Amino acid sequence: MLGWRDYLDGAAICLVEWPERGNGALGESDLLIEFRLDATGRLLILRAGSATGQAILATVFAGRE
Repeated sequence: MLGWRDYLDGAAICLVEWPERGNGALGESDLLIEFRLDATGRLLILRAGSATGQAILATVFAGRE
């Protein structure tokens, strides 16, 4: 009813703030993004949840070691 299939067809990026409230309708996440407050500012944590997520992270961090 909400048209999620149109957003999650693989052709778009869809960010969901509270996916746990989707009651299982969203499926598994490709990429998990977590924001935390740190003593020196903000910390961004990225985690892959699928092979697609791993590919995204590999592209984003390519050449950074």
